[in-house]
Amino acid sequence: MYSAAAAPISLRYLERRLLVLTRGYLLNLLGPLPDAELEVKAYVMVSVGVASSLRIGLEAPAHLDRDQVIGEIARMVSGWLQP
Repeated sequence: MYSAAAAPISLRYLERRLLVLTRGYLLNLLGPLPDAELEVKAYVMVSVGVASSLRIGLEAPAHLDRDQVIGEIARMVSGWLQP
């Protein structure tokens, strides 16, 4: 029997799903945008989010406070997305 929980998820698949969710989030937050602008904003937001998550989850620098790093990333990304 197929189990979604046991199926491996590729980075490409994860990125596609995150882009769909992020586009919806950005449209809700910022309202209608030209397609090219929406695509760039979504791509940057997903790229920064995935890279940050992997760095923090797999190889967080021992000399930095993990919660502080997460908070700083959240503040920086939210600052980029002001309407």
